[in-house]
Amino acid sequence: MEDTPVRPGPEAPASAEVPARVEAVTAEEVLRRRIVSDIHDDTLQVLAEVAIRLDMLRTNHPELDQEEAFGELGSSVRDAMDRLRTLMFNLGPADLDTRGLGSTLRRLVDVMQGRNAQIEFRLEDALDTEPAGEIRIALYRIAQEALTNVRKHAYAHSVEIVLDDADGGVLMRISDDGRGFRATQSVPAHYGLTMMRERAEAEGGWLRVLSAPGAGACIECWLPVEPHG
Repeated sequence: MEDTPVRPGPEAPASAEVPARVEAVTAEEVLRRRIVSDIHDDTLQVLAEVAIRLDMLRTNHPELDQEEAFGELGSSVRDAMDRLRTLMFNLGPADLDTRGLGSTLRRLVDVMQGRNAQIEFRLEDALDTEPAGEIRIALYRIAQEALTNVRKHAYAHSVEIVLDDADGGVLMRISDDGRGFRATQSVPAHYGLTMMRERAEAEGGWLRVLSAPGAGACIECWLPVEPHG
């Protein structure tokens, strides 16, 4: 397998760039949480009220059940609410702080599995130490992006996430049996790899990718348990 050059080394970004990256990542997470809050407090509440009113109409006017359009309206409202809840989870799982990294990733894996029956998703959580909040968020985002890349580009039959303690931090490996790619090959997933690398480096960690055509891919990253600096 070829090692895609995304692990910090002689060509690692200057330390002066790190604060700017941390600031950008923090601003992104603040924006995500604000959007989630707005969806929950506004749009989702409005749709919930519409659903309640439709149920009241159905109760007071049983004849409406005979109207196909009325039934489709109720289904559309419920579907929209489900989609918004999924969007909220993708933007920022509210239980990441309370459930921890492993449990939240397992929920992500379950969601992915439910939408992609052709791919087998597995998670092995061997963490003894729960990382700090900022580190949990970074690892979750890296895993989320990696699984999305597998789903969209890898043509894989299986993907596995492994979490383990290593060198005072968290080592995460995400491997798939898909078609793989060359390090020098331009593929849509490479933009996502850059984003994942920047998230890892912003928290004082590193990320590398092993891949070759026909041999699948493995993303490996390490982040400290506590934020650096």
